[in-house]
Amino acid sequence: MYGFGVAKIVRSENEQFEAGDIVHTPLLEYAECSIQTHLQYLDKINPEPGLSLCVYVGALGMPGKTAYFAWKVLSKAKKGETVFISGAAGPVGTFVLQLAKSSGLDVAFNYKTTDTEEVLKREGLID
Repeated sequence: MYGFGVAKIVRSENEQFEAGDIVHTPLLEYAECSIQTHLQYLDKINPEPGLSLCVYVGALGMPGKTAYFAWKVLSKAKKGETVFISGAAGPVGTFVLQLAKSSGLDVAFNYKTTDTEEVLKREGLID
C-alpha cells in the first residue's frame, strides 16, 4: 500500500538525495524500508526544530495545501460574504474553516442539531 508520508533517506544512489535527508511524498510505501523509484514525487523538506514530522502530512501536507489553495486562490471570499463549508469535520474542511474564521467569517453550526435553512436565512444566502 502507498500513501502520503514522510521518510528519511537511509541510502541514496542519486545525487539529489543524501543519507539523512527528510522527504515528503504521495507515494510512500507503508513499510519499514522501501526503495523509491518515483524520485520526481520526492520533495526534500527541512523540518523545523521542535515540529513533529506528522505535521508535514497534515497541516503542511495534502490537507493543508488543498485547504489553503482552495480558500486563498480559488474562493476569493471576502469579509461579509456567506461561505458554506459542508465538510468541515474532515481534515481539508477543518483547515478551510480555520482559514475562513481567520478572515472574519465565523459562524459555525452542527447540521445535525441545527436547521441549515434557518442559519442561512439568518446569515445570508449562498452566492
